[in-house]
Amino acid sequence: MLEASHKIWAAFLFERYLKHLFKRHFTTLNLLGSVPQIQKDKPILILPNHNTWWDGFFVYDLNKRFFQRQFYVMMLEEQLRKYTFFRHLGAYGILPDNPDEVRKSINYTVNIIEKPPAEGVAVCMFPQGELVSWYQDPLDYQRGIEVLVRRTKQPLILLPLISRIEYIQEQYPHAFLLFGRPVEIFPGQEFRIQQLTIAAEKLRNELKGELIKNNYGQILLRGRRSKHTDYNRVGLDINL
Repeated sequence: MLEASHKIWAAFLFERYLKHLFKRHFTTLNLLGSVPQIQKDKPILILPNHNTWWDGFFVYDLNKRFFQRQFYVMMLEEQLRKYTFFRHLGAYGILPDNPDEVRKSINYTVNIIEKPPAEGVAVCMFPQGELVSWYQDPLDYQRGIEVLVRRTKQPLILLPLISRIEYIQEQYPHAFLLFGRPVEIFPGQEFRIQQLTIAAEKLRNELKGELIKNNYGQILLRGRRSKHTDYNRVGLDINL
């Protein structure tokens, strides 16, 4: 499997490029709800839904803004071989159709969690395993997270995250992000993937409900305006 190989220069370049990408392609990035306060010595496993090409970039940005931990993300090895630069940002590979390689990737993740750096660690894994429509119901989360939790001998924070991209009276879309309630899992504690699936489905419905009520949360980043852009008119919080 391809392992991560963090490089400071790569993060320096990418963070500036990512900000440019967001500003070019979105009207705003918005956070609904609050950011969980988690102690640095507790590893975080961030578990987003996966229905857009942008999802990993959203998680990278959220970690940089709020958690400031060494970042890892599990990525299909086929894609990682095409875009090897992402290894320098914390991406590592998985071959989902090869059981031996899946075990290697899970063991690698366990090692990351059990031997975190001084600044702490945040690992992003996509429980759906692939890009899936937002409208798929119920969510089909794979059992890899369950296996990982069972093998980890370190307390671990599971942090659900739901994202959605919407066009709201604009030429360019808004991205909406909502953290779920962090759940601490201890070694030996019973955990089933259905628990995570149920929590994620509730969180998805919560985000949907907030958007229906025109509650768009706080702006993390203002991006590209169309000639019709009026932040006040669409009810966005412009005081952040």
